[in-house]
Amino acid sequence: MIVTISSSDYSVSHRQPQILRGRPGVNACDESIAAVQNSTTPTAALAQQQPFGSLSLDWLLSGTSGQYFKLGVAVLSSSKRAVYVSQTAFLLAATGLICSHSRLPGRSSDQGNQRSDVSVNATPGTVGSHWPSLPFDEWRETANTLHMWTQIIGKIRLAQSPWVNHSWHVTLYVTPRGMTTGSIPYGERTFSIDFDFIDHQLIIRSTDGDVVTLPLEAQHTADFYNAVMQSLDGVGLSVTINVTPNEVESAIPFPEDRVHSSYDADAVNRYWRVLYQVARVFGEFRSRFSGKSSPVHFFWGSFDLAVTRFSGRKAPDHPGGLPNMPLWVAQEAYSHEVSSAGFWPGGDAFPEPIFYSYAYPTPDKFGEAKVLPEAAYWSRELGEFVLPLNAVRGAEVPEDTLLEFLQSTFDAAAELGAWDLSIYHRRHFPAD
Repeated sequence: MIVTISSSDYSVSHRQPQILRGRPGVNACDESIAAVQNSTTPTAALAQQQPFGSLSLDWLLSGTSGQYFKLGVAVLSSSKRAVYVSQTAFLLAATGLICSHSRLPGRSSDQGNQRSDVSVNATPGTVGSHWPSLPFDEWRETANTLHMWTQIIGKIRLAQSPWVNHSWHVTLYVTPRGMTTGSIPYGERTFSIDFDFIDHQLIIRSTDGDVVTLPLEAQHTADFYNAVMQSLDGVGLSVTINVTPNEVESAIPFPEDRVHSSYDADAVNRYWRVLYQVARVFGEFRSRFSGKSSPVHFFWGSFDLAVTRFSGRKAPDHPGGLPNMPLWVAQEAYSHEVSSAGFWPGGDAFPEPIFYSYAYPTPDKFGEAKVLPEAAYWSRELGEFVLPLNAVRGAEVPEDTLLEFLQSTFDAAAELGAWDLSIYHRRHFPAD
């Protein structure tokens, strides 16, 4: 068995780990630290048997690292080369404890010639610039191509999954390496499809142990579609999808699409790095509301990452109007009153990466509401509040600026829409 911990910068693999378990009356975090301190294995050493430095563990729930962690392992080093981490250090990470330690006990350099069977792989160029720039014009063709590819993968999940309210069964999710479908049912089996935007691969995995890897590189969408479908067929996962793209004006069927064929790996990596920053802030915002709320998820039709809150009241039927999207799907998606926010990288008609916030139905005078920060504004063109990505990137604390926007626009929607927020008071929580 191999256990892998992935972060936005690194992945850690360990064969047959012995997971530390907490005992009644014993703090599992302290127990794990003690195990590390008592270990004779060096904390970390470079593959060249040079003394390493320090290992830092920082958990997603701490929200302080500026990076998106699945279980939260980050290696601090001036080198981007592979390093070897002690078994106990790995075990401390693998326990999934909600704690953060800036430095594990160091070992003398004369122990540096020892190494365990844990490897950490660092990817050059992904550390730092946690909110990278993403001018749409610089990657327009790649963005439009990636839009089609995510639709293909999303439609595979759609074809195989039972319907969940508001089309929540079709979305993709941000991961420490890209995006995933999550588990997709297939009879008595399940499978998943992942975009890896670090190594630039598409990975199909099944419960039978099958793993198929396809390169993400410049290619016609028709070729990408054929490769994916043939790969699924090859491992006994034949799926039929609607091959017409949704929510785009020029809907070229995937098997015929030789227009969308660009793939700028650096731009895609930067886009994903924005996504995982946004995902963690959206997750924080979502946690503040105890009413019905969507997951933080990626809609491949509109090519945006979104999170939505619900008032609990029914909404009037949506008028539709989205290109190549059935009316009933739009009406089911907006069956109840919402306040929704998201991140969109831009498009041909509005070529700027933005955060947005809207309400459906739109309350009277919603567009006149005073919202934060100062860079936010009401777009008559889009019918929603907008905050440019660059306004967040340039802020002293980007997370706080984005949360300001999310909270103030929700407050405006809830107040003007007369939401009864008193029913969402968390009465069982301990007092601060």
